[in-house]
Amino acid sequence: MKPRLLAVFFLLLIPCSLSCSHRTVEPIGTPIRSEDSAIPLPGIPVGREISEPYSAVIDGSAFIDSTGPPRVQVLNEVAILQSNAFVPAWAIWQFPPTNDALLEISPELVLGPEDSGYIGISNYETGRWDFIAAADGTQTISVDLFKHASPAKNVYIAVIATRGSKIIANNLATTVNKLGWHVFPVVTEGDVGRQCRIAEVDGRPAIISRRYLSPTTSELVYAYSLTELGLYPDDWFSIAINDNPAGGSNPDLAVIGGNPAVAYQDGDSSTLKYVRSSTVHGKAPANWGAAVEVDNDFRAGEGSSLAEVQGKPAIAYQVAGSFDELRYAYSDSADGMHSADWHERTIESGGDTGYYPQLQVVGGNPAIGYYDLGNDRVSYLRSTSVLGDGPVDWIQYVNLLEGSGNQLLSPVGLLWADGHPGLVHVTATDTLSWLSCFTSTTGESKPDWDIKAALNSASNLQYYGAAAIVGGFPAAAYRDGDTDDVWFSRSTAANGNETLGDWPASRVFENDDDSNAFDIDMAEVAGRPVLCFYRNSMDSTHDDLYYAVLLD
Repeated sequence: MKPRLLAVFFLLLIPCSLSCSHRTVEPIGTPIRSEDSAIPLPGIPVGREISEPYSAVIDGSAFIDSTGPPRVQVLNEVAILQSNAFVPAWAIWQFPPTNDALLEISPELVLGPEDSGYIGISNYETGRWDFIAAADGTQTISVDLFKHASPAKNVYIAVIATRGSKIIANNLATTVNKLGWHVFPVVTEGDVGRQCRIAEVDGRPAIISRRYLSPTTSELVYAYSLTELGLYPDDWFSIAINDNPAGGSNPDLAVIGGNPAVAYQDGDSSTLKYVRSSTVHGKAPANWGAAVEVDNDFRAGEGSSLAEVQGKPAIAYQVAGSFDELRYAYSDSADGMHSADWHERTIESGGDTGYYPQLQVVGGNPAIGYYDLGNDRVSYLRSTSVLGDGPVDWIQYVNLLEGSGNQLLSPVGLLWADGHPGLVHVTATDTLSWLSCFTSTTGESKPDWDIKAALNSASNLQYYGAAAIVGGFPAAAYRDGDTDDVWFSRSTAANGNETLGDWPASRVFENDDDSNAFDIDMAEVAGRPVLCFYRNSMDSTHDDLYYAVLLD
């Protein structure tokens, strides 16, 4: 049970010589008296103190003002308040504003059986402090920012040791209501985060990415959150999952039969491989067995997209070479963990094609969106069967955009939006565009597709990632090529078909001058958009895997 705030107010005027040992705080009011002693304390601070954003827990030693030594001393990271019969001991902690609304403050104090004191919180409605009796252990004080925050949005907590008492302030923990985009690195060891892909795994965010061990070797790193939204770095752990010392590249992450699975290009043989965890979470290295070879052609899997099709794994991918090809591989088994289970089909060949394939189930059948560089066009295919395993299943091409004016500069994002297929991409004019097939559920005819105008006309957009359906609405994440900032844009209509400006955008991450954001990917977890991206610094000080989640 939370302690009841006592209506103990005071009007005090205290000389600065008694109260300003750390920073100048303008005092107001006069002392109050408890039953047995006077408790002089500065009035609630006026004006803004110089401050830094606080962490979730601040040390007791981080007070901004106190009685001063010898009554208040610091030992390691705690504050020791020791009153005598004549001079009380007090200290004040400041909680400056952040993007997150402060809900509670919980001081952790140590008091002996004969010790007593008070905890005060600033009250700017009354111009005084509100007090509760201090107790041994942790006490939680609810914060009402309309009442307890100063005009500069600071909240203050005071601890007072009464006559002859000793109080040790270990720390003060905060509970906040996090709002907006919450962004931080989740894996920082080495040059990690390249080609990252994110997915919801067992109700939690999970990320596959590439870590460079040397100029010629790398490993695939699987990062997984132990909590629903992964709000703190300590929520995350990571393991290496590939069994080849040469590592892997171009990975994609999907849930197959309830378990996480990864398709990637082997770093040694440059062939397409696949591996699936034996558990729903994939938290342990032992959960990931030896990968199986899906396509043994050289440079198969240069770009890959993994999805579950009719309860079985399937992969759309590029085979790079003199004549790049688009291929589709499917498994006969539900887990795909035997090479003999896999079969592949060449979908398009004879040119520089198959870039950035995106595999999606559209109206029950597999479909692929991709970029044909040789013919400078965005193309779409949908299988005529539910598995895509027949020799003539992939024959109905739809060339959605053609010509240099519409050159695709980034991966295609193929979505199933409101019962219709749709594509997101950035064109050569650096605009974010949405193409929706809202007159058909299959998109097998070009007239069915509505080529929308630019949804975001900001200059030099770079798309570096996948689109996703978030809260039932199509959304995209992308990078501003001028500032290297990461942005998120979501439609206000389920089918994405609005006029210019109706895909509101918000900045996810503001980059500094010495770093870039690459390989952005996006998914929906617990109804919220989550992103991963690789942050690359010019001086290699933070080549890290970053995670972002939108809270509101």
